[in-house]
Amino acid sequence: MFVGLLMTFSAFGMVHLFHNVDPSPVTYTYPVEIFPTRIRATAMGFATSVSRLGSILAVFSFPIVDALYGLKTIVIYFAAFELIGLILTLKYAPETKNKSLT
Repeated sequence: MFVGLLMTFSAFGMVHLFHNVDPSPVTYTYPVEIFPTRIRATAMGFATSVSRLGSILAVFSFPIVDALYGLKTIVIYFAAFELIGLILTLKYAPETKNKSLT
């Protein structure tokens, strides 16, 4: 019982850690760095709204997918989308190091 509980909280901690390593900087910092000053606020608002829509979709789809396919499928589903997000970020997000913010 204790081992299962420890593994569950360890898995949750790892998911939380890796989720906060990439999506937060991409959503909150990256639009400010890649867009010109005159449209930065719009880019930030767009990135935040897309992030919120994704959160809403996840919250409402979770019980439906759980009822239809089970928890294992949900974990695989979320892991796949995290991996897709990582791949798209690495492939399409331009490097901003040593570039002017103006």
